[in-house]
Amino acid sequence: MVLVFVAWLFVANRVTVLDRVAMQRNAVTAAILAVLFLIPVVRFMWHPGRLLISSLITWSIFSLCYRGLCILFTALSERYSAMRLFTLGTVVCMILATLSWIVTVIWKTRETHMAHQHRVSHLNHHV
Repeated sequence: MVLVFVAWLFVANRVTVLDRVAMQRNAVTAAILAVLFLIPVVRFMWHPGRLLISSLITWSIFSLCYRGLCILFTALSERYSAMRLFTLGTVVCMILATLSWIVTVIWKTRETHMAHQHRVSHLNHHV
């Protein structure tokens, strides 16, 4: 994520030829960043604790690099400060981990219920 973001910043600020397609350039970069952020989400979808930890570590690294980039690109922090970016990212991480936990609990409860019903129907079949 950091490499894509750094590349995007340098292209946006140094390659003036692409200024006329800035909206498309920004949309493509945002989509790439979203897909990269979803890698730990998909990897740890059924392990909410690991999902929370990995996504928070990912977002912390991204936020620290963003803070460093704010020194080079002073206008960067005018829209989002590093702390605001970190807060927004961690809220998203927490929501995703919570949803993962809820789905996991429902799935395991359903599996247990189905296994219990299968055993009961199997026992009734032998009676």
